[in-house]
Amino acid sequence: ARMEEAFDPIDVDEFPPMPAQPDAWLPAGNLLAQYAAALPFASTDECRHILQGVAFFTAWQPDPTSKTPPADQRPPSFQPGAHAVSTDGRRIECRPVEGCGLASRVIIPACDALLMLAKQGKDAMVGMVACDPGYAGTLVLQAGQVTHWSRTVDGSYPNWRQVIPSGNEHVTCWTPTPDETEALRKILRALPTSSKSLPTITLQPGKDGPATA
Repeated sequence: ARMEEAFDPIDVDEFPPMPAQPDAWLPAGNLLAQYAAALPFASTDECRHILQGVAFFTAWQPDPTSKTPPADQRPPSFQPGAHAVSTDGRRIECRPVEGCGLASRVIIPACDALLMLAKQGKDAMVGMVACDPGYAGTLVLQAGQVTHWSRTVDGSYPNWRQVIPSGNEHVTCWTPTPDETEALRKILRALPTSSKSLPTITLQPGKDGPATA
């Protein structure tokens, strides 16, 4: 009863305005699923807020104003297609994002609400709300009856391409399955995180069975 007496309801007319709707809704593809898979590898250090989220990089496009052939413009360790990337400065996770129409680079902050949407497994739509110059944009995700607005983190993400293998014949690239990803999460939780003992995972391939970590 005391709680009811102390509660001061807000009139509907006094609600803060909702963020604007994006100019166009695009299919999110598997963006939410890859966001949820990459987020455990993001930084949890409060001093490194840019690394706390997952960076979404769109597919590489050649510069039409350049006089050199498109192949010469490709950055080191070129990766085709869109990618979701997360890093804490020591380890890095890079996942391809297929079927997503988002056409701008964005850093998606860590958010429990987005993880809940990802677990629902519903087809989602995504869009960007235009922002004033000098301010971060607003990412809008719609899944089912839920619409989530997220002010994107503004800042320059580390040059993650320098640590991504180029894909030549001397490099072995491993894409973990969902079961393997869950096993890695359990291993990562048990590893020390102090600066004196940096976390390291060594994989030993199995001859007739799964690899051990």
